[in-house]
Order: sequence, then structure tokens, then C-alpha cells
Amino acid sequence: MEITKTIKVRLYKPNRNKVEELRDTLESYSEACNMFIQYLHKQYLEGKNPSRKMLNGEIYREVRAKTGLPTVLVQNAGDVSIEAMKSYIKKEGEKSVPDFTGIEAFRLDVRGFKITYNPEKKYHFAISLKLKNRRVTLPLECSPVHYPYKLLKEAMDGEWKIRSITVVKKRDGWWVHIPISREVDVKEITANSTPIGVDLGTVNLAVVSAPDRVKFFSGREWWHRKRRWRELRRKLQKEKKYRALKKLKEKEKQYNIDLAHKISKEIVEIAEQYENPVIVMEDLTNIRDRMDFTREMNYRNHGWFFRRLQKFIEYKAKEKGIPVIYLPPNWTSATCPRCGDAHPKNRNRKKHEYRCQYCGYTLNDDLVGARNLVRLFKHLASGYMSDVRGCMTQPVMGEVW
Repeated sequence: MEITKTIKVRLYKPNRNKVEELRDTLESYSEACNMFIQYLHKQYLEGKNPSRKMLNGEIYREVRAKTGLPTVLVQNAGDVSIEAMKSYIKKEGEKSVPDFTGIEAFRLDVRGFKITYNPEKKYHFAISLKLKNRRVTLPLECSPVHYPYKLLKEAMDGEWKIRSITVVKKRDGWWVHIPISREVDVKEITANSTPIGVDLGTVNLAVVSAPDRVKFFSGREWWHRKRRWRELRRKLQKEKKYRALKKLKEKEKQYNIDLAHKISKEIVEIAEQYENPVIVMEDLTNIRDRMDFTREMNYRNHGWFFRRLQKFIEYKAKEKGIPVIYLPPNWTSATCPRCGDAHPKNRNRKKHEYRCQYCGYTLNDDLVGARNLVRLFKHLASGYMSDVRGCMTQPVMGEVW
């Protein structure tokens, strides 16, 4: 199975001429993408599906002549346009024809860049980029204390593959996004696998149920920050301080990403302690569509970053060779793990307590959910493995933040 990560590093202080070259390349790349899209859309209306071969004729020569871009950039613009067009066709009626005007990124494959490593220089890594008029070389702002440094060094040593990069213009400078990938051996799921149940929520962001331990990841601090940021957003909106609003949004996003990384890392470390582990989570596809609570509860639930957390758990687990599966969420927090009685009144949402009306079993409702995931996996693994949804595959979820 192939896993992919993206390294994000900033280009170190490009001078005025190099910045102008980057901007000129981005403008021409945007123009090339729009020319390709217009041509592909016209062909689509005539009943033809987009393909790479379709862009190899007159349209290719026209784009090169008008934009002045080198072959590698024109071909990458064509690839990006085909991807965008296929996405448009798939969701036609829900979205408009792609428009690349004002984009702030362009892609290069291995023909258009080269990363070098020199430990004797201040910044050990540098990247050479094939731009519109010339090739430029810039250091990457990445020191040994940074996590991207470790990944870049591994990639240079051949542990990861680099097939393409994306040059991105941001407020704080020019960045390079470097997707890296490699093959990993994910263990096969069997009846002897050790299930690690992970229940996600907003009171407890995650609850882990392992064979001999339980771990709660409280959402109290997360919820406190959300409420504080909401009040600050309202204040800034009234005062029309839109730049401050944008900064606040980015701050909240980065906090959620950092928190998701920390929680997912610890969950995978717990799973690693057991023989043949498998992480079991709920399939929460379209869960937001089914939410209809009070205004305050809807605000909390719709700000819930469960999908990001699941995604982080999944790719960190796969990197360690640990499979991840998703099971239906129905009644996981309202079914008694001891006797199997399922009734909505067993769960007290306000007190976050589960009390079985039949056998008297009492426990935290989120922990009940995690234990029921373990119980359901064992039931299915004992002879009904075909019922396990999404074994070792990434599920198709709703919104990805």
C-alpha cells in the first residue's frame, strides 16, 4: 500500500528578479490552464471526454506560442486542466466550469525541478526551478530542528519518492509543497487481530478502548477556545476588521491541525503496543446531514474536526503497518456492551453517562461507543469479515477541511 505525505517549506528570501520571474510564470501558467479548460469544455460539449492526447495538437502549439512557457510547464498545465475538467464532469450541475484566473500555485514534475543537499551551507537544501524564462535556484528554509528536514533527508536518501512539486504564493512569501510517497506493508486483518476501538466526539474528542487500558482525550480546552474565538469573531465582524478575521481563522485552523496531530500520534502509539493491532472507528460519512439539535449543539457539532482527526489517525497507522477499518455508527453509544440491550433512554447525553435499563451496567457513554466498536469487530471477524466496511481503504467522506 502506498502512503503519501506533503512537505511544506518556504523558499528563502528570493530577490526581486526571482520574485518577478515566479510571478510571471504563475500568470502565464494561469493563462495556459484557462486556454486548455476552454478547449476541453468545448470538446466535452461535442461529446468527447478529456484526455492527455487531446491536448497534443494545435491547442498545445497555440498555448506555447501565446504564453511563452517551456514544454514542462505547458504539459503540467494541461495535466492540471484535465484533472479539473474530470472533476467538473463528475459533479456537473453542482459547480461551474473551472476558472484558473488568479490562482496562486503552479505544478512542476521531475523534469522541472531538482532538490540538492549540502550540509556545509546554512540551509542544507536548495531547489532548482524551471520557470518561464530561466531556471532559478533558491535555498529551502528548513533547518535540522524542523520536521520537514527529516522527511526531505529521507527522500534524498531514497526512502521516499518525489514525483512532482507545487510552487505556492502566500502572504508570507513563496512556498514549495512536496508530496512524497512510499510503499508500506499493512498487516492483514484476521480473526486474531487486536481491535483498538476509537470513538470520536465533541465532549471527549477521542476515547480509546484497548485490551488493558482506556484513554480519554478531553475536548474541554478545544471547546473553551472555540467559544472564545467565536466571541472575538463577532466583535471583529462588527468592527469590520477583515484582515484580523482572516488571521483568526488561520490561527484556529492551525490549532485544530496541531491538536489532531498530537491526538492521532498518541492513539497510534497505543495501538503499536499490541500484537496484530487494528484501529476500529465509526464511519461518520454525512454525519453532519443528520445533525438537528439546538443552535448551540449544532454550532459545536458543525465545528467538529472529526474528519481531519480520522484522516491523521489513518495515515499515521498505515505508516506503521497498522490497518484501519470503519464500522457503522448505528447505536454504538446506546447499546449495552454487557447484555446487548439497545435503547435510546440508556444514554444520558447531558451527563454523558450510559446506564442500561435491563442489567444496570453503567459507564461513560463515549467509552461505551469505543467498547461497542471492539465488540462489533470481534463479532464480524469471527466469520463475517465481508461485512467490515472499508478494510485498509480510505473511506469517501463528506467535507475535508
